[in-house]
Amino acid sequence: MTPAGSTQGASRVGALAVVVSAGASPFLAQTLSAITSQTCAPDVVLVVDVASRANGLGDGTPIEELVERSGLDAVTAVRVVRAKEAKSFGDAVSRGLTAYAGLVAAGNRKRRSSEALDGAEGSDADTTSSGPRTSVRDLLLSGSGPITGPTGALSPITAYEQRLVVAPAEESEETAEHQVWFWLLHDDSAPAEDCLERLLTAATNARSVGIVGPKQVGWDNPELLLEVGLRATASARRANDIVPGEVDQGQHDDRSDVLAVGTAGALIDRAVWEEIGGIAPWLGPFGDGLELSRAARLAGYRVIVEPTAVIRHRRASYQGL
Repeated sequence: MTPAGSTQGASRVGALAVVVSAGASPFLAQTLSAITSQTCAPDVVLVVDVASRANGLGDGTPIEELVERSGLDAVTAVRVVRAKEAKSFGDAVSRGLTAYAGLVAAGNRKRRSSEALDGAEGSDADTTSSGPRTSVRDLLLSGSGPITGPTGALSPITAYEQRLVVAPAEESEETAEHQVWFWLLHDDSAPAEDCLERLLTAATNARSVGIVGPKQVGWDNPELLLEVGLRATASARRANDIVPGEVDQGQHDDRSDVLAVGTAGALIDRAVWEEIGGIAPWLGPFGDGLELSRAARLAGYRVIVEPTAVIRHRRASYQGL
């Protein structure tokens, strides 16, 4: 397994996976296991939990239990944040990213406190059984190890994460050249093991790409096609030209530029996400991909589909589950 940053030999390309789930749903365990098995692991996995008593979602099972069972925390950094007030998938992603930035900021405050403590104690090394003490600042600057993170994180804050949430106005030359992609995942969208690798390759091998979508196939029967890009009707409504029950025989694998892609498994450039303001929070669950793609295209970016990147999708919301 390789980190996302090593794809295509480009050390400055990274991926942050954002998984939205209403608690420990019946599908989340398989999705987390699929992320764990990626040939190109995301640098960070952010799980956004929208369950609460107020909205009647979730059965109370902590998501952290599923994360630990999946082994995902041993593969990459994992964060679990809550977004109980989220009204839609796009709203949950935006709230989750904001909460994540707060987690990293808390880690930064802890770093500054450690630096002050180190300065107060002088330069003598701690010669306890754990060996010479390494300051939090040293870990951050070197990028060679984890930084003790805030409460609620399943693994320590890393130096890479500090760069993930830097505001554009505060970017240094190093962070400005580091391209980050957001990988949007529903709790019922389990990617094939090479899905992220193929999405990143497609994104970095073409110019002006803002969003890359995968081929969606059936959750229980991967031979059935669900989606290979989207189109719109004359009244600007979302449409799909895949016939119900259509078997995948590679008949749509020559597609590239499309009008839109669905949000399940979509890879979007972080800079594009910030430029267009993410997914409009007032949109429902079935028009967000079309609107996100439309906004990216109007901003001058290409929206493409990568048919060799496959994701199994249960479409639980669409089917009323």
